[in-house]
Parts: sequence; C-alpha cells; structure tokens
Amino acid sequence: NNTGDLTITGNGSVICNYTLAGSTGYAVNTIVNSGKLTIDGATIENKSTASAQIGYAIDNNSTSYDAILVVKAGEIKASGSVYYDGIRQFANSLTKENSVTIEGGKVSSIWVQNPSDGAEKNTKDVRASLSVTGGEVEAIYLEYSEEFDAAISGGNIGTVAHYDVVDEKVLTGFITGGIIDDVATEAMISSSAPEKMGLSMISPSSVVEAGKPSIRAISA
Repeated sequence: NNTGDLTITGNGSVICNYTLAGSTGYAVNTIVNSGKLTIDGATIENKSTASAQIGYAIDNNSTSYDAILVVKAGEIKASGSVYYDGIRQFANSLTKENSVTIEGGKVSSIWVQNPSDGAEKNTKDVRASLSVTGGEVEAIYLEYSEEFDAAISGGNIGTVAHYDVVDEKVLTGFITGGIIDDVATEAMISSSAPEKMGLSMISPSSVVEAGKPSIRAISA
C-alpha cells in the first residue's frame, strides 16, 4: 500500500499473481494507492485468476486519504479474471480527493466507482476526477456522483461507457478530443469537440448485460 509520495520508473514489472478456487470476499490488488503515485515506466499487472474474485492492478482508494495517481509512461493492466480492471478509482469519500491523470503509457481499463450500494447506489456525492490527455486506454467505465469530474481531451481510447446508471443520471459533455472507437451516448461529447473524432456508438445495454465492467466482456 502506498500512503506517501512514490514514483515508479524503469523497465521492470510489479505483478500480482494470486490464484484461488473461490473468492476472498475482498479485492486482490497489485498496488493500493492512498497517497501520491506516479507511474513513469515499468509494468504494473494483476494477472490473478479466480472464478468469482475481483481485483485491480492499481486500486486508487480515497477512503481515508487523498489518492492521486499520474500515469506518464509504462503499462497498467489486468490480464487475469474478467472481473479485474487496470485502474479502479474507489471514490469512497465526500471530502478526500480521488484523482487519476493519464498523460501517456497504456492502461487496460479504468473504472470510476461510486461505491454506495443497494438503494443508495450512486446517490452519495463522493469526490473523483479523471483526466485523459494522452496515452492509450482500452476502456473507461463511469459511475455517477455530483462531485465526479471527467475530462478526455486526448489519447487513444477504445470504449467510453456509463456503468450502473441510476435515475438516468450520467456524466455529460466531458469529451473534447482524442481518438475514441466507441462512446455509449452522444451526450458524452462536448459541443466544442472537433467534428471529426472517428467516434462510433455502442449500446449502453451491452455494458450492463456484461456484468462487471470489462473490455473483454464487450469485445467477446
């Protein structure tokens, strides 16, 4: 767990490879970040496998502290279970900041999560921000909070989709640039975005029916 100010550089790898038959009941992560983490090289990977397990290469967790993640280079990926993501923003605070900035490198998927459940799902105004200005991201999945801020102005992105939509509340107008293969709704695209961005549309139901966010579930 990182609760300080950590920068990872170089050409090496940080890998979680946890194998079990069932589920531990909690996330199995390569790195939990509850501080400031900069990835400027190396590969951060979670290749754990289990039929009913969840986990992330980087779990950006703001439950108790500000969680600030900046990706400048390198690769962040989850290559094991279908229930794994490259980066999860576990935005579990009304006051602490949960920030992810992608400037370069490659990321398999990003899930911006409002972790309230049941009748409270996506009703808590927890804080989070996601900015993509460069790099490559295979998939981005966004839940909703009044305090969530997303901005995509560059980079190469496969899919941008809403997840766990409640009362039709979704983030809108946050895409102003970049090369994006698929977006769930036109409302994601800002009126100031270039006319030719190479965007195509996907059905939001394809994400919901796939269960937990996963680029593998959508592309299968």
